[in-house]
Amino acid sequence: MKMKAWVALVAPLFLAGALSATACKSKKKKDGPSVRSDHKVNTKVLSYFPKNTELVVGVNKSVRSGKLFGQVKGFLKKRLGSRVEVLTLCDIDIVEKSESVVGGGRMGFKDILVVVKGFKKADLAKCADVAKGKGKTATVKQEGQFTAVVTGDTTHWVGWVDDNTFIAGPDFDKDRLAKRLKGEDGLDKDPRTVSLLKKVDNTADIWWGGVSPEGKPWKSPVGSFLNTRGAVGIATGIKIDAAVGVSKPDIAKALSGMAQGQLSAPPDRLKPIVKKIKISHKDADVLLFVDLSDADIKETVAAVDEDEMLQKVVGMIKKGLEL
Repeated sequence: MKMKAWVALVAPLFLAGALSATACKSKKKKDGPSVRSDHKVNTKVLSYFPKNTELVVGVNKSVRSGKLFGQVKGFLKKRLGSRVEVLTLCDIDIVEKSESVVGGGRMGFKDILVVVKGFKKADLAKCADVAKGKGKTATVKQEGQFTAVVTGDTTHWVGWVDDNTFIAGPDFDKDRLAKRLKGEDGLDKDPRTVSLLKKVDNTADIWWGGVSPEGKPWKSPVGSFLNTRGAVGIATGIKIDAAVGVSKPDIAKALSGMAQGQLSAPPDRLKPIVKKIKISHKDADVLLFVDLSDADIKETVAAVDEDEMLQKVVGMIKKGLEL
């Protein structure tokens, strides 16, 4: 097999492992997170998202306990917080200071909404002073269940579930947030999403799940996908359990076979590590399971450092992820 083809497939997995391995040392079960067994769905949180939300991503506070968390937090902040301007303006660090964050939206970063638990209403009242320190003028007004942060002609709205939990999004004004707090036509009413998330461990350090719009599968270079789900947990090393759904079992079988073929001839030094990356299929799902120790991760990083092609591929992936 050509080295380039092998790297193109495997490098994203290694990058995921390298990133997630910096996340934490949690107290999860030894068998790690799962996307293949029944889990309880937090339908209350789902109700805050519009029914047409395609993807939700959750991060729990356990992700912060790792000594290398600094290498991961920038990525998480960009994906979960940087597009919600009021968070940046008021220095609301939802990744480092919250108990949990669930972000969701439609592909193309449309209708982004975050549900943040563990941030007090009183702290948002300090935003005027925070903005002043940045050379900006902001006025904070409390209106019942909502906080308005006014800068110039722009009003940023935050809706409060309780004194410790808020929701916010760049496309959500006061009226839209009011509907979301009431759970009107929420994502909890979408049976496809609820069914999918029953297979996701939402107590994992990082988890996600999403379903494409009816009749509009997501497109990728290797095919079309109907859904995705995954969970990442770290006690020692890294465990990733993830899946993507396709339209037919034979397509899942073909994609799984192609991936297994690509994994069959890694560089010699990485053979023991690649054995711990399992790709399989069940029904119309392609399944990925990664179980790497701290030593495996260290060896992977060393391999990338010493291989120019791996460096280029990982560099392109990092650029694509805006790391």
